[in-house]
Amino acid sequence: MSFTRFIRLPLLLLALGTFITAQAQQGPRGPRGRLLDTEKLSTALELTEDQVASINDLNSEQKEKMEALRDQDFESQEDRRAAGKELMQAYQESIKEILTEEQFKKLRSMRQNQRKRRKAGREGSGPR
Repeated sequence: MSFTRFIRLPLLLLALGTFITAQAQQGPRGPRGRLLDTEKLSTALELTEDQVASINDLNSEQKEKMEALRDQDFESQEDRRAAGKELMQAYQESIKEILTEEQFKKLRSMRQNQRKRRKAGREGSGPR
């Protein structure tokens, strides 16, 4: 009996360590989630300082709205999704107003490429 307890603790610690290491290797999901990362995009889209400032302000405002949405009670999950989708559509419209037409087209193209890479990565990883 004591031998079993002696083995369980190291196995538990090993499993916990493996889990923590795996989480760390995945990397951070980012503080903004689906919001634009202005640091990366400022060079890719050649954003002006005013555009960067506007997007940063918009991101802060959007983050506050999303947090308020998370704290809000909804009758159903569908209602919650609809409210979130509406909030993201308004965010996208605001982004479209900040960027030039050319920058917005490039952003849309970058997002489509990112989706394709993610989809290809998921398909290549096999069943979980």
